[in-house]
Formats: sequence, C-alpha cells, structure tokens
Amino acid sequence: MAGPSPRQAPEDAGETNRHAGHADTVRELIDGKAGTRKDDSNMGGGDESWYQDHRNRLEASAKEAGARHGSR
Repeated sequence: MAGPSPRQAPEDAGETNRHAGHADTVRELIDGKAGTRKDDSNMGGGDESWYQDHRNRLEASAKEAGARHGSR
C-alpha cells in the first residue's frame, strides 16, 4: 500500500485552514464577537466610523477590480 503523495500534506493543510476559517466566520455570526479571546479581541483599533470608512474603501476597490475584469 502506497503512502500519501508528497503534495498531499500541503493540500490537507490548506483545506484544514479554509474550513477553520469558515467555522470561525460562522461562530462570529452566531455570537457577534470577533477575535481570539473575550478580553483581547486582537482586532485592529478603530471606532465605528473608521470601520465604515474601511468597508467603503474595500467595497469601492472590489467594484473597481470587477469592472476592470468584466465582473458578471
């Protein structure tokens, strides 16, 4: 019986990382908390208006990239 291919471990690690990220996103949607711990969110500092401005910049950038690349 042959063992896993040399490429299998990195592929498995990538899959595990993706699924862990999905699980964290679901948890954030459920409990409304972001970050690693209750007493230390490890999230960047910024007030509500900073986050809204940041979101607006990201959205504008995504729309611009979509327009350049023929977004469907």
